[in-house]
Amino acid sequence: MASAQHSTSYQVSDFLKDRHPYSVKDGFKARREEEKTKVHAGFGLPGLKDNINHLVRKDISAAGKEQALKNILRQLSSQEMKVRLCEMGLASALKQVICESPRCDRLVCQAFRQLSVLPTCMATLYLDGCVPAVVDVLVQEEVPAGADREEVAAAKLAACEALRQMAHAWDGRRWLLGEKVPEAMASGPATPKVPTIDEDPVQYELWERKREELARRVVACLVKVIGDPEVSSPLLLSGLRCLASLTTEDKGLQYALYEAALRDLHTVLERYERQGDAWIQVDEDTEIVRSAVTVVWNIAMDDFGKDGAVDVPLVPTTLGRLLQHTVRYPDRLSRVKAAITGAMAAIYIKAETKKTGIEPLHDPPQMEDGEQVDIRLLLVQLLKQANATYAPIRAAQKAGEDPLLDDNQAHILDVIKNTNQVIRLLAELPEARRRLKMLLKEEPMELRRQIFYSTRFEEEMLGFKVDGNAS
Repeated sequence: MASAQHSTSYQVSDFLKDRHPYSVKDGFKARREEEKTKVHAGFGLPGLKDNINHLVRKDISAAGKEQALKNILRQLSSQEMKVRLCEMGLASALKQVICESPRCDRLVCQAFRQLSVLPTCMATLYLDGCVPAVVDVLVQEEVPAGADREEVAAAKLAACEALRQMAHAWDGRRWLLGEKVPEAMASGPATPKVPTIDEDPVQYELWERKREELARRVVACLVKVIGDPEVSSPLLLSGLRCLASLTTEDKGLQYALYEAALRDLHTVLERYERQGDAWIQVDEDTEIVRSAVTVVWNIAMDDFGKDGAVDVPLVPTTLGRLLQHTVRYPDRLSRVKAAITGAMAAIYIKAETKKTGIEPLHDPPQMEDGEQVDIRLLLVQLLKQANATYAPIRAAQKAGEDPLLDDNQAHILDVIKNTNQVIRLLAELPEARRRLKMLLKEEPMELRRQIFYSTRFEEEMLGFKVDGNAS
């Protein structure tokens, strides 16, 4: 006889793991309440809108907001998505997350940095009041209770990098410095209305005053970063690069001079110069020196900046000592050499600063190959090195070739032009010309003509006029 067949019946509810009809704690209703405070990664626009909403909700923890920020950051590589998210109110939401936690600050500043790449989004960030929030992160001095110092440092670096990206483009610099921006760039997605002088002159004046105050605050915080003796190398480099961009504009120059930036810049350069050649061996340190010299160069291009160089008379001397270190590396550092000689050329236009170019660089004086080390000696050495580097490039170009240049070769022509200019400026002093005559006495006539051709010292320094008439 066949054995009886046994069957098992199943209920749908047996497969619902989350069904707990007799448990209020584990039931669906309780789960829904719990889900409200969770942040879910959504790659569609509805999901991103939820993430933006999470940033401004009071019942979302700092950890939850961090997750929402990470979800948003994943989407900001797309230009189209940058604009769409700004249209959805992202800039305003990001601003409200500042000071939630150092990690949130870092992520928010990273988002600001990515958004500021686009002019329309940069306008949104500025008009929505996001720049003061970035500055707040950068200038905070005390570590919040229970916060990790490394996280605070990372947040400051992210804030400075955000400002640097904003200052990188022409429109961003003008926003940061409170200058007028073309109408096509003066609005962005979801930006508040800006008062105009025709509609409301009083509000317009207040608006312009706030813009000027913010511009000065931005430059002041960067100068403060540079002047901090305990600042980390990455933050110092970021601050110098940002200030280098801002000082290409007149207002940036003015505000940097108001903040006595030249003294802090000299302190930085002097600190690295005292290391000997050590800073040349570290790429980050080399870039710090180049960026600091670039800011000095920008400032010295202004008449008031030249006066500032007179007030800080050791600036040309420190530049000369840095140049002495770089001349020992003929096949490297052309970008640094071009910056140093460019800054010297800007400074030596002023008669008061030329005198530093004829003084010994060291006390007591140093000697190299029987010659006293001064700026004139170094400039002649540098020009000879640069000519030697450029000679094969020039020969290849004359032959119709297009040689592939390394980083040093790509900037060697800048070194030659700037060095020539510095020597010509120093040659305006009779003492400098006497020294240059001695240094160039044994050099080929081609080198002397390169320096003094078409100058008023041509006949004196060459011994004859170029047209062939004897002196």
